[in-house]
Amino acid sequence: FDLVCLVQVIEHIPHPAQFMKSLKNILSTNGFLFFETLTDKNIKFLEPSHDVFMSPHLFLLSKVTMDILASKAHLKIVEYETVKNPRGVIMERSLLTVN
Repeated sequence: FDLVCLVQVIEHIPHPAQFMKSLKNILSTNGFLFFETLTDKNIKFLEPSHDVFMSPHLFLLSKVTMDILASKAHLKIVEYETVKNPRGVIMERSLLTVN
């Protein structure tokens, strides 16, 4: 595949580095992985009763933790951005390629 997109998935995976390695194996030579995930920044801004905290999130990621996961999977981040969705939830977007 030239592009594999995972939107609000990685934070639910028990072993994200291993999962990312397996995704790397299905990428074409110049392929990309795109991740959009919740960020740990939401803890400061959202009410504890917000529905984002009601789902079984195993992780709340940041740029630092995404860098660590990418490194463990032999991937590199080529683009990274922080966005706020219309519901006020802060999301992190990462575009990765084979290192």
